[in-house]
Formats: sequence, structure tokens, C-alpha cells
Amino acid sequence: MEIGNDVVGLIIGKAGETIKRLQSMTGANIQVQRDTDVAPGSRTRMVTLTGAPHQVQAAQMEITQLTTVRPATPLIFHNRYSVLTCAAAA
Repeated sequence: MEIGNDVVGLIIGKAGETIKRLQSMTGANIQVQRDTDVAPGSRTRMVTLTGAPHQVQAAQMEITQLTTVRPATPLIFHNRYSVLTCAAAA
């Protein structure tokens, strides 16, 4: 399956926590193409899913859900000097 570069971090997670959880939950092996293996200027990366058909299907569903669900409310970043509001991407 193919995912946008902008959501790779959602799949991998901090220190690989999310991808490990997804693999444990679904039983599928999940490999995300490294940025060094992508053509310059490419906006997507391949995600390779291996396992039994039901495991691959479960992983694909989880990844699709994870990468398409966005917060309904704006994200607010602030520090003691300023506040920056960013609308969630659709």
C-alpha cells in the first residue's frame, strides 16, 4: 500500500512504538520504505504488509484508519510569548 510522506510518522510512532503495536495487534509484518529509497521529490512511500490474508487485511485497515482520521478541532500550540493556532488538515 502507498502512504503520503506526511503520515509516515503516524505509522512508525515515537521510537517505533506505533508500528510495533500495529504488528502485534494484527500479526502482520509491516515495512515502511525508507526515505533514502524513494525517488527525489516523491510525496509517497510504499508500505509492505506480509502475513496471512486476514493479518494483512487487518493491518491495512488499521493503517488506513490511522492515516485518514484527523482531529476535528484545531490544534493550538503556545508558549509564554505567543499562541499559534493551526487548522487540522483534511
